[in-house]
Amino acid sequence: MVTSKSTLLFNVLGIIGLGVCLGGITTWVMTGGLDVQGFLASSLLFCLAGGTFYGLWRWSGRERWLGRVIIAAFLVRLMLGVGLTLGLPHWGYDTPQQNLGYLYYDAFRRDQEAWALATSSEPVLSALGGRYVSDQYGGMLAVSALVYRYLSPEQHRPWLILILTAWAGVIGLPFLARALKREVFQRSRHLAVMILAFYPEALFLAASQMRDPFLIAFGSVILWALWDQESRLQTRIGGGLLALGVMGVFSWLAAGVWLLVLLSGGLIFYLARLKVKRGWQWVGIGLGVLVILGLVAFGGWLERVALWDAYLTQRGSGWVQKLLGELPTFLELPFIVAYGVFQPVLPGAIFDPSLPVWNAISTLRALGWYAVLPFLFYAPWALRHVREHSWRFVLLWLIGLAWGWTILASLRAGGDLWDNPRYRAMLLPTFALTVAWVYYLARGARDPWLGRWLTVEGMGLIFFTEWYVSRTYRVLPRLPFWVMVGAIVSLASLILIGGWWWDRRQAKRVDSLEDQPPES
Repeated sequence: MVTSKSTLLFNVLGIIGLGVCLGGITTWVMTGGLDVQGFLASSLLFCLAGGTFYGLWRWSGRERWLGRVIIAAFLVRLMLGVGLTLGLPHWGYDTPQQNLGYLYYDAFRRDQEAWALATSSEPVLSALGGRYVSDQYGGMLAVSALVYRYLSPEQHRPWLILILTAWAGVIGLPFLARALKREVFQRSRHLAVMILAFYPEALFLAASQMRDPFLIAFGSVILWALWDQESRLQTRIGGGLLALGVMGVFSWLAAGVWLLVLLSGGLIFYLARLKVKRGWQWVGIGLGVLVILGLVAFGGWLERVALWDAYLTQRGSGWVQKLLGELPTFLELPFIVAYGVFQPVLPGAIFDPSLPVWNAISTLRALGWYAVLPFLFYAPWALRHVREHSWRFVLLWLIGLAWGWTILASLRAGGDLWDNPRYRAMLLPTFALTVAWVYYLARGARDPWLGRWLTVEGMGLIFFTEWYVSRTYRVLPRLPFWVMVGAIVSLASLILIGGWWWDRRQAKRVDSLEDQPPES
């Protein structure tokens, strides 16, 4: 007991020491000199962050690999945020947002209003009244104003909020790691946590003063509430409801979406454990009811927003406007949705005639999505490799969540280059688990279908690379867009149908060999 207490005390003192060192380094890097108030404020935030990391790491099982991932993920987010804050004024475009080092325009507007609120006589909670245009929900605005008012009252230090967002981007990792300790997730658990930790879109969101890292973290808590085997049911229910409640302060829409995830996941898990007869029918009825409730609650709002955002996308892109002009009216919105599903387009990000820093950012964001996308296309084939019938329901639910939310996010954002991937990231914990699970299922079964989907993606990227290069630099002859799309669909069909035919041929050959009588 004495050794345990002394070890704990040593670790706590170490966390405080590291927090003070990080506070000093960050303050010196950001200010270039001595800033006592900035040093004290940042040191306090680093110590609090380190304390929560250490406490949750112990609670989740004290696994060394998880501790390393937590530290690395936090430092990557912090360094990326600090680097962009310092670099964008020099390497970015000459705009008020980038001249002050903000990556997202939403973060720029919200942070400016947070500082104005913090230095005013208004109470911080007035941010929750919907009076500020930069934050319709008010949660992130209130948190930022709270930090500025009490930790940095005499000077605007936006980098203090970067410590908070970097912390929020990592705090969900122990919850996801603990949620996936079930035997069925053992092989995929490490990869799922790594995806959540280092997915590029999540890194950039946490490297700016955005609310999305908090939403992702609360989502991980909700998955823990669904699947943790070690905590009491009352604790899980309380934790899940608390996460939903706090999430609602940051975004009631996100809380509504995650509430549907919680209810549908609970239904799936309950029916799977009961092993009810005709489980597929019950699952279908239950999910159908939840989908109808969701459409009733959000359908009218989603339709209005989707039409408006599609209009903005059309106005903002000349070639999208041209392509839409070639389509019948009833196909315009489906085209915008399909366009959004593939955003950010990898060849477009690489060959966009933009500033190098923005090329690098766009390329990393696109690489993250195009690393995930073939696994989502392959995922329905992975269902065959789930041995337990009940867990097949769970994987089917995850696949439905991933594709349903991908399409809804595209519809909500109108195919926008920035908002669409950001909305997708809100359900990143479920995406991470889906991708990791189907990867190990494919690997264990040596399933050729994953390779076929990777081939389809590679072929499509080659065509789009030629199209973007010829469109941007005019060094290659350019295929008409719809001819290119037709070629991609035709070749993809050839690969997939050819793979299906080959599998059937091999299966028949095996059956014929088994039917032959043994040689005497």
